Amino acid sequence: MKIYKRVMLIVALMLIFGLFVTEAEAKKYVMRWSYAVPAGSSLATIPEKAAELIKKDPITRDTIVVKLYPARQLYKSKDALQAVMRGDIQAVHLGSWYLEALCPELSVLDVPFLFKTLDACQRAMDGEVGKLVYAPLEKFGITMLGNTAFGAYSILSTKHQVVWPKDIKNMKIRSLGLASLIWKEVGAAPISLPASDIYMGLRRGVIDGADISIISVVERRLYEVAKYYNYSTVHALMIGTVVNSKWLNDLPEKVRTRLTQIVKIAQAEHVRLTKENVKKYRKIAQEKGVKIHVMSTKEREKWVEATKNVLKLIEDKQKVNLLPIIEKVQKYNN
Repeated sequence: MKIYKRVMLIVALMLIFGLFVTEAEAKKYVMRWSYAVPAGSSLATIPEKAAELIKKDPITRDTIVVKLYPARQLYKSKDALQAVMRGDIQAVHLGSWYLEALCPELSVLDVPFLFKTLDACQRAMDGEVGKLVYAPLEKFGITMLGNTAFGAYSILSTKHQVVWPKDIKNMKIRSLGLASLIWKEVGAAPISLPASDIYMGLRRGVIDGADISIISVVERRLYEVAKYYNYSTVHALMIGTVVNSKWLNDLPEKVRTRLTQIVKIAQAEHVRLTKENVKKYRKIAQEKGVKIHVMSTKEREKWVEATKNVLKLIEDKQKVNLLPIIEKVQKYNN
C-alpha cells in the first residue's frame, strides 16, 4: 500500500511539473519544403530564414524538423503544389500564378496597372485582399502561411526601349499566366518559358524581351543579353509558402502558432530585402549598361487606356467578378 501511495505521489508530481509529454508533443514533425529557385537566392528568403529560426526557437526546435529542397530537387513548382495537396511533402514556396486555377480571385494581381506601388500590393495582400483571394485554398487542403510582393514587373528588351504601347508590337515577350493577356492586348506575342531559360532565350533571339522584375534582371545576369528596361509596376506577383493544412493543424497548438509567427518574420525579412534590392539592383543594372526608363504619369495613362480590356478578358477566362476586390485594393493605393 505504501509503495502504491509513493507511486501515485510521484505521478502527481510529474503531472504538476509537466514531466509527462503527450504523444503529439513527443512526436517529431518533418517539414519537407520545396522551392524552384537556387539556395541563397533572394527568392528563397522565406523558406531559408524560417528554417534557420525554427531550428533555434525553443518552441519549434524539438518538434519540427525542416528539410529544404531548393532548385527543384524534388519537384517542379506545379508538381510540388500537387504533392503538398496530397500530403507527400508539407510545404512549397512558389509564384502566385500557380495558384490562380485554385483561387480565381487571385488573378486580380494580373490586372494591369492596378497597384500604384509595390508597397500598396504588399499591404493589400497582408490585409483583407489577401484573406479574400487565398480563402479558396482551404478547400484543397492547403494554407497560405506567408507571401511577398516580388519586384515591380515590367519589360526588359533586347531591341529598343519600350516606352509606349506601340513600341512592343510584334515583339516576342516571355510572360507567364494571365499576365500574358496584357502583352497580347498591345500586339506582342507572349511566350511561356521557365525562368532558367530566359537568359538563353534572349541571347538566341527566341524572345525579344521578358516581363520581369529588376531584381531578376540582376540576379539572373540578364543585363548581359538585354540592355533596355522600362521601370514601372505593370502587374504584381506574389511569392508565397503554401503548407498542407492537415499537417499544420496536427501540430501542437503552441507549435503551430509559433511556426506561423516565424514564417511572418521570414516574410518581413524578404519584404525588407526586396525593397533594398529594387533600389540597389537598379543601380547595378545601369552600371552594367542597361538603359532604364522610368514610366511617367502620362505614359502610364496611355498604357492604362491601351490595356483597359484586359480586366474583362481575365474575368471571362477565370469566370470571376474582380470589381469588388479592385474596390478594396483602391484603399491601399490611397
